[in-house]
Parts: sequence; C-alpha cells; structure tokens
Amino acid sequence: VAENLLPGSEFHRYLKGHRSLARSPAPYSVHDDLSKHLDFVGGVHRFPPEIEAVSRAWANGKQREAGFHLGVSPAVLRTRYNLTAAYVGSAENNSQAVAQFLEQFYHPADLAEFMALFGSGFKHMSKVARVVGMQGGGKAGVSGRG
Repeated sequence: VAENLLPGSEFHRYLKGHRSLARSPAPYSVHDDLSKHLDFVGGVHRFPPEIEAVSRAWANGKQREAGFHLGVSPAVLRTRYNLTAAYVGSAENNSQAVAQFLEQFYHPADLAEFMALFGSGFKHMSKVARVVGMQGGGKAGVSGRG
C-alpha cells in the first residue's frame, strides 16, 4: 500500500530482535491528488537512532546484517585517503567550505563539539582560520528561532 501511495519507494522490512521496521532506501514522490491532504511524510528513510545495526529480512528467509552508516565523518575521510593519525593539514592552500543559509551561523564551540564527537582519534585544527562573509554575533542559531 505504501509503495502505491509513494511512487518510487521500495519498502523493505528490517528486523532487530522482536522489533520490525519498514523503510525505503529509494527516493519517492507523492501524487498531486494526495499531496493536498498531507503536511508531512516521515519515517520513510531513516531508522530510529541506535548504535547497533539491524538485520534485513530477505524473501528466502535468510538474514544478512546491514551496516549502520552515520555518513561521511572525518575518520571515514582519513581512512579513505590513507592519512595517519599524526597528519594535520595545515598548508596555506588547504581549504574547506561550509555553506550557510537563512541566516544560520556557527559558534567556534561548534567546531570543538564536532571534533570531540568525530575527531578524537587524531590531531586536528582547533579553530576556524578565516570566515568569509557575514557571521551573526552572539550564540549560534537559525533564523526560525525567536
């Protein structure tokens, strides 16, 4: 039924213990006649936050463990490019960009928090060398906050 309501979706059942979830890794759309009745569609792609992996139930009854993927982190990039734990990219021509939209801005503590979570296993830069463009003052935030 969900695949008919959300064209493009390909739902699979995932099991963990006695818990079962249906999720689709594929992009989907919503029919125009249905979209006018919806405000939000959720729970299609992402799993609830957990550290452990889940198992995917296959049609033949066999199960295969699925990897839990948080995305691309500094550790993933360092492994991919064979960087040692001691390497810190500090050459003047190194650059990294982060886009900001809707008056969203960062606080220097954001970098410290990010690296505490994802960069504790290697040396890294501890401050932003240069900010290009306008940076809101005070606390970090987004334009939707009052």
